[in-house]
Amino acid sequence: MVELGHHGKECSFEAILKQYHLTGDPALVLARQDRHGADTDNTLWNQPEGPGLEAIAEGFRHLGFKDDHEQNAAEWIVYDALYAYCQEMVRQGKPNGDFVS
Repeated sequence: MVELGHHGKECSFEAILKQYHLTGDPALVLARQDRHGADTDNTLWNQPEGPGLEAIAEGFRHLGFKDDHEQNAAEWIVYDALYAYCQEMVRQGKPNGDFVS
């Protein structure tokens, strides 16, 4: 079994946060929920941002990068922006994001 892979309904990002004890950061907790929605069937958190992140990740697969490492490096700007969004949502008192009622 892969230690940092999918486990049950949890995605790899969730496993990373647990393994490295990063669940105390509310912005990362929100990012976890958004990322989960992009990487799974989205039934655990039902985050509306999830399908958009999934579409962006799929788009990166079609940009012709030479390998996974190059693609991953290009995608980091998206995840940096997601984290900045999550930090702002927490700052505004919206720990579940701007699009969740």
